Amino acid sequence: MRLGGRVLRLGGLSGLTERLIPQWNRPLPPNNGREQPQNRRSSIKSLLGWPPEQVIRETAWLDGLRGVAAFLVMTYHLHLLLFYGLSLEAPYGATVQNKYNEAAGPERARELWRLPIIRIWMCSGPVQVSIFFVLSGLVLSWSPMESIRTGKQEKLAASLSSAIFRRWFRLYLPCFAVAIWHFFGLRIGLQTDASRERLDGFWEQLWDFLAASERDQFNAVHDYDWTMWTIPFEYSGSLLVFVICLAASRIKMYWKRTLLILTVATYACLRAEWAFWLFVTGVLLSNYIRHNGGFEALSRTQSRQSTAAWSIVMICSLFLVGYPSTGEEYDRPGYEWMTFLIPSNWMPIEEGARLWWCWAGILFVVSASHLRFVRKLFELSFPRYLGRVSYMLYLTHRSVLAVVCKPLKKALFAASGRGRFLDYGKDRGTLHHDVTTLCVYILIFMVIVPLAIVVAHACEVLIDRPSVRFAKRIDEWIVQGRRPEQGSSGQSGAAMSDEAVPLTADIELTETTEELKDRDRPGLV
Repeated sequence: MRLGGRVLRLGGLSGLTERLIPQWNRPLPPNNGREQPQNRRSSIKSLLGWPPEQVIRETAWLDGLRGVAAFLVMTYHLHLLLFYGLSLEAPYGATVQNKYNEAAGPERARELWRLPIIRIWMCSGPVQVSIFFVLSGLVLSWSPMESIRTGKQEKLAASLSSAIFRRWFRLYLPCFAVAIWHFFGLRIGLQTDASRERLDGFWEQLWDFLAASERDQFNAVHDYDWTMWTIPFEYSGSLLVFVICLAASRIKMYWKRTLLILTVATYACLRAEWAFWLFVTGVLLSNYIRHNGGFEALSRTQSRQSTAAWSIVMICSLFLVGYPSTGEEYDRPGYEWMTFLIPSNWMPIEEGARLWWCWAGILFVVSASHLRFVRKLFELSFPRYLGRVSYMLYLTHRSVLAVVCKPLKKALFAASGRGRFLDYGKDRGTLHHDVTTLCVYILIFMVIVPLAIVVAHACEVLIDRPSVRFAKRIDEWIVQGRRPEQGSSGQSGAAMSDEAVPLTADIELTETTEELKDRDRPGLV
């Protein structure tokens, strides 16, 4: 410990604290003690990770899309907490029977945010899971598909072997860290989203926690943090992607590879295996884009007619992104006819809504792959920054909602005359009610969202990155029979700096260290 230094060093944690905590105790800058703008930017980057690196790769927009998807999941859960959740997804013009205020009778939903496409901001959370899975299938197969296309069998075998080994660590170590926080939060009486009861004994509670951590596709919800329900699907889907890449590894002809992958995707769709369908569709898209020379080459070949056609597909996907789930408290004008198009074996899955949510995710990613102007939006700094912290934002945002948002909501609702829900006050239907609702919403949003992003960045530095590096070290140690040396060239992923860790960790999973160094060098696409 050195109090006179630039940071407080505590053993092996010093490297982590330097990345998170601005270096306040440093010599004054020459400008009369005023901090230079560059120094302020360095402090902000240490604390928030902002701005992101300016290395723009061809796949950078995938990071941005995943970041925006995670952001919309967070806002969806925030809206469920603030507004009357049972009617949140009711479309514009729906007749809503509010059980919270039955005396008022049925009401017409006339809020403008309930209109198609606009409603994406408020209630598109379920569709973002579909986007996650399509993106995972695409990026996990991105490098293997190039190896298959160029005939690099040895490289493909090595990368798939390593990726399969490391995938469990990459997904579940961060989950365990976040879930253990909920465990201790429940033990000390802190408000969390855990649905389990606090037990008398510590070891009894620990055993209950371990039992809750045993999950599969039939029991995917983790009772200490139910946001993790997607992770078993993510893991099994990832393994399917690797198996398909291995099965296609000897197929030289593009149309034969396409036929193989399309057959698996079609079978999964017909069997209503929705997660597998999304993952394999991502592989199919990766195979198609690689064959056409990449995203930029694909866009250059588009005519005005095809660009217009893909733009229409994009608009259709945005319409489907706002597809409302069925609810006992509201009807769905403009959407009811779509129910009759749902096959019977899809109906048990969220009453068929999951089919349209899958199509929304598929059509959006496929159309965006052809539209340069859409990809450019996701290559902006803020979406890419969200992409960097997306996994931890997804895993930790409910902790912020439970610990901070619920007490803040209680205080502001009491001050503004609200009961349990922001959209139901005593003066509902008046201009004063609408203005107050908007002001309270903006205030809560401006407090909770930045805080959730800061927490996600901290967890990305302290949990997510170390998990990726730990998995790589274990893999290399097992393969090489010894712990990799820090200075070894082209062998140890641990020797990479934090800045070299790619934003899309899934692409990193199937690339060698040398490829990562080349790809992340500034100026390369």
